Amino acid sequence: MKKLLPLILVIFLSIPANSADKYVVHVDTTNMVLIPAGEYLMGSNECEVEKPPHKVYLDAYYIDKYEVTNGAYKVFIDTGGYNNSAYWTTNGWTWKTNNGVKQPIYWNDLAFGYKATNGPDLPVVGVSWYEAYAYASWAGKRLPTEAEWEKACRAGSTGKYCFGNNQSKLGDYAWYYWNVKGRNTRPVGQKKPNAWGIYDMHGNVVEWCADWYDDNYYKNSPYKNPKGPDSRERHVARGGAWGYGYTDFFTSANRDWAGFGSNGGDNDVGFRCVCNGTNYWDD
Repeated sequence: MKKLLPLILVIFLSIPANSADKYVVHVDTTNMVLIPAGEYLMGSNECEVEKPPHKVYLDAYYIDKYEVTNGAYKVFIDTGGYNNSAYWTTNGWTWKTNNGVKQPIYWNDLAFGYKATNGPDLPVVGVSWYEAYAYASWAGKRLPTEAEWEKACRAGSTGKYCFGNNQSKLGDYAWYYWNVKGRNTRPVGQKKPNAWGIYDMHGNVVEWCADWYDDNYYKNSPYKNPKGPDSRERHVARGGAWGYGYTDFFTSANRDWAGFGSNGGDNDVGFRCVCNGTNYWDD
């Protein structure tokens, strides 16, 4: 499979002195999908934390076709991503520095890491939310909001899955316990994409989102571009993973959070990125 490496061009514009911190980041969107602006029905009646189903309007955005791979993440490491505080949140930089973190915890693992069989094309795992945030910032992108993630996963579907309600088709679109036989991750992009051309959202690794997690957020969620509560204890993590066997974990609306907090990672947690639909954003 062709290596999925980010191409980034940062162009500094002539701007007024009082806006000297403004710049525009142009991102190569070759391996991204444009999600059009518009409304969709988010949530479901299947589980309390998914209630109520509610209409959400999102501005246009691009989302990665594939989960971020070890190959792409290696470029971030090799170009000094762990040595530049500009890419990290303040808490993330403090955590990284105090703990001497230089790479994800499974980076050298022969089942999951860069040196594994097909390692460069496996989704990077063992990344904390802090590391996922830093990579996205370095790439000129960001982590998706929970609402952006679900819209992209649904790809216009209103059923339990992007392909409808027939869970027997799940193995066509996702890696999960019953087709990996409990082993490990698989190279990205091998299963069927959803109707919008996005791969592995139902299953390979769970994916970090930007939002803090709140069981009751949907009850008061804003209609336009919801970004989650201001602060909580855990961040949202969406989608199914290679080690999960219960099919309801793989639905488009399923909500979850990572129990180990922003500074933890596991061998079934990775991420993908988004950027604004104009192909740039002011930061």
